Amino acid sequence: MSTPAEGLVHLIGFRGSGKSRVARELGARLGWEVIDIDQVIQESTSRSIAEIFRDRGEEGFRDLEERALAEACAGSGPTVVATGGGCVVRPANVKLLRSTGVVVWLEISPAESRRRLAADPASPSQRPPLRDGDALLEIEEVLGRRIPLYAAACHLRVPTDGRMVPEIVATIMQDLASRSR
Repeated sequence: MSTPAEGLVHLIGFRGSGKSRVARELGARLGWEVIDIDQVIQESTSRSIAEIFRDRGEEGFRDLEERALAEACAGSGPTVVATGGGCVVRPANVKLLRSTGVVVWLEISPAESRRRLAADPASPSQRPPLRDGDALLEIEEVLGRRIPLYAAACHLRVPTDGRMVPEIVATIMQDLASRSR
């Protein structure tokens, strides 16, 4: 495995894995800038992710995501980047992530993802909608397709089920410290 460039940490993972929360905590602990790609997209379009998916479809959203990710990776200074859950579906994004920083997969089980999404009142308005019907079944299907993509993209895999954000951040910081030796 090639050594990634220093100064960028990219968080990848499925819905509810904690990318945004972990990015804020990790950035604060490291004293680094934090960029949340979904937030950047929402601010630049003045639309929620759910609205973008409804109005432009998934491909339209992925185009916005790819541009926002490229801009985040081209920035200067140490940065923690919280990606969107599906950014790994485009090979160009994976190539960019791996070539510009350490890619950390925040791994989550389908049941835990469902539990966290159900507990988050902002989920329906801020995330792409799940199909009508069995949300757990859809999560299992989508996550099942993405697991190989997350695994191929990451330098570090961090399980998140049953773990608090500070513990996850400590694991990531320990890995980053070992890479800088």
